[in-house]
Amino acid sequence: MSITITPLSPERLGITGGVEMELRVPFDGDEDRFHLAISDGTLIAGEYDPEGDHFHYQVEIEGAGITRIAGDTVTVDWRPEWVTIGVYQPVPARAIEPLPLFESA
Repeated sequence: MSITITPLSPERLGITGGVEMELRVPFDGDEDRFHLAISDGTLIAGEYDPEGDHFHYQVEIEGAGITRIAGDTVTVDWRPEWVTIGVYQPVPARAIEPLPLFESA
């Protein structure tokens, strides 16, 4: 079963499908961005555009499901157990360093 995320208003998102709920978009001051986390591991950054009166989405981390974005609607083809929303707080990317397997002394 999949879930579909659609805007109900500039302040609320509706989720239908395997999980049924309404989420309040947690805008932080002047920041119109937020994160959606889904139990399959997907992390989606969302942003509300008040001038165009619509949402923009971008997948930041691909989870186990297939995520499709079409305008104001996001569909995740998977059987999620939960969806949560939070204030946009990006974390700096970590540099991956190689393991010291073949160091010479």
